[in-house]
Formats: sequence, C-alpha cells, structure tokens
Amino acid sequence: PAGAAQMLYGLIHARFILTSRGMSSMLDKYNHLTYGTCPMASCDSMGQAVLPIGMSDQLRQSAAKVYCSRCREVYFPKSSRLEALDGAYFGTSFAHLFLLTYPHLVPQESPRLYVPRVYGFKIHKSVKEVLRRQRDQREVEKRQREQNAMQHAQPQQGTGHEDGMLQ
Repeated sequence: PAGAAQMLYGLIHARFILTSRGMSSMLDKYNHLTYGTCPMASCDSMGQAVLPIGMSDQLRQSAAKVYCSRCREVYFPKSSRLEALDGAYFGTSFAHLFLLTYPHLVPQESPRLYVPRVYGFKIHKSVKEVLRRQRDQREVEKRQREQNAMQHAQPQQGTGHEDGMLQ
C-alpha cells in the first residue's frame, strides 16, 4: 500500500507533467520509448510509442495503463514498474494534452485492420453468426440430454415397489 507521502508525490507528478517543463520531460521519455510500444501487431511493427494514462483521476481506482495514439486504444503496460503505479499519477488528460501540445506526433494514418483469412480467402461475416448459432444449438441439446438423464435416474415414486419386492 502506498503511503500518504507517495500518494501526494504522485498527485503532484500528475500536475507537473501538464506544465511546459513536464511536457518537455515527457517528450524525451516518449522519444526514447520509456513507456514501450503499442502491443497491436500493426502498430508494434511501426514502433509506435505509447503514453502513460490513468483511467481515473482519483487515487486507488485503477493502475496506470498506456495509450496508443495510432490505434487510439488503451492497453495494460508491458512494464511491471508502470503497472504498479496508480493511474492517478498520470491522470486521464495527460496523453491527450500531450498530443495537442505536440500535434506532429499524432500519426496521420490508422493501422490496417486485421482481416481473417483461410488459405488466402477472406472469411465472410456471416460465418461467425452461423458458428455461434450451431454452438448455441449444441448447448441446448446438451442441456436437454442432461435433464432427460436426470429424470430417468430418479426413482419412480408411488408404485409401491420401492423396496424391490412385489406384493
């Protein structure tokens, strides 16, 4: 658990990185890939740097994450050191203000979306729906078989032959 002094320092850090000196310091870290690169395959192949971001400005709500400006997604950081920090130490606004301050760092093109293929052929969108329906149908049939098996396994009551002897 973080002590009061560490939490205070973290909140001061969140304010400092929004100043011009703080932004400049963070620019150096961004250029040196201190916070890593985007884990998305199309961004990672481009060496796209990520920025630290908090999911909340309140302490103890969420650990720090990283934001990729190319795919505009938030990821768990690769660094366990960054993951151990409270997200409030960076705040929810830093990454976006950083990119507004340094607009030349905003990638012009978005990553190519992955298109699933089998032997070079695109898989039609309807296949996913058909497979889902088949899976759901198998689950319904399985539940029905289980219910039938349970009903047949229960002894019949009220026949007078519970003890196995005929009267």
